[in-house]
Amino acid sequence: MKDFDELAEGLSDLPEWNIMEDTGLERQIERQINRRITKISLRTLFAVAIAAAVLLLIINPVMKLCSFNPRPLFTSAEAAYENEFTKYMRGYYETAQPYVTVYDSSLKDRGFGRYVIEMSVLDTSSPIYVGLPPNVKMNVNWGRIAVEDPQNLTAVTANRYGYGLMSEEDKAALKEEMEELPDSSVIHLSLSTRTAKPVSEVIDAPIQVNWVEIYNEEGKVRGGLTIRKSIMGEDERDRVGMTDEELKQEYLGNLEYLLSQPQLLNALGLRMGSKGRYYVYPTTVEPVKVLLDQTREQAVLTTKNYCISGKKQEILDYLNTIDYTSVMVDDVRLSILGKRK
Repeated sequence: MKDFDELAEGLSDLPEWNIMEDTGLERQIERQINRRITKISLRTLFAVAIAAAVLLLIINPVMKLCSFNPRPLFTSAEAAYENEFTKYMRGYYETAQPYVTVYDSSLKDRGFGRYVIEMSVLDTSSPIYVGLPPNVKMNVNWGRIAVEDPQNLTAVTANRYGYGLMSEEDKAALKEEMEELPDSSVIHLSLSTRTAKPVSEVIDAPIQVNWVEIYNEEGKVRGGLTIRKSIMGEDERDRVGMTDEELKQEYLGNLEYLLSQPQLLNALGLRMGSKGRYYVYPTTVEPVKVLLDQTREQAVLTTKNYCISGKKQEILDYLNTIDYTSVMVDDVRLSILGKRK
């Protein structure tokens, strides 16, 4: 009972509620609480502002510096089909595979080392249409590139030049099938020959040569060269009729151009054929450097694998004049009007 008595006595000493209101104690307590809430809010806002500033002013630039940043390749003064990235990707695809080029490209910066690059990629074995929406997207996240290509325009055909020799029976069967096509048919072929010939000699033949793989006996990788370009810059010209030295300089120029952007080249990787097979290099710069040095030592560029096109009879006549070991039919159109078989 003693404890209860002391509690009752203590409560009796407290002022009445009305007295608290009259003395302003309630308002003082309320002001102190509001001050503390304000201080906490200001401290929180200050911490958030500091964190945002660190992200935007320090982390964001550092992430861009530490990984591939495509922004410098897109300048406002250049049109989408003339910016440095578009030119680079034309050289990249030309070196890696036939029938692929880039018309234009655009960049969206999503911040913190993340970008979206949209490209209009063309299949040069088909009729070319410009002004269409972008059809290939590159998602660049902290230096890594993921390609979205629903139409497989940039996909590499791994067995384009075959893994073995065609028998005479296979060759005869192929020609029989071609004979059944209408005379107006336009055929695109990729073929391999038994021996390497100078590129200038191959493209001088009475057939349209579209792309050649530069033969390199020592190297594990091989690049290629487009002979008839669908898109040419101001200082470029068609390669038909070029001398051996001019063709070599064109090819060396492409390899040097690829090496001018090592971060981009490593991010892309490079699928380049060798003995009918393709390799993907996660670190691409060194193999291309080796290829560049080996090419400089070649007196004349030669080829065993290349792509041709022409009407049915032109193709049949040409096949009868060469010693080929494998053929892949890339495309057949029933006429120059473009209707596919």
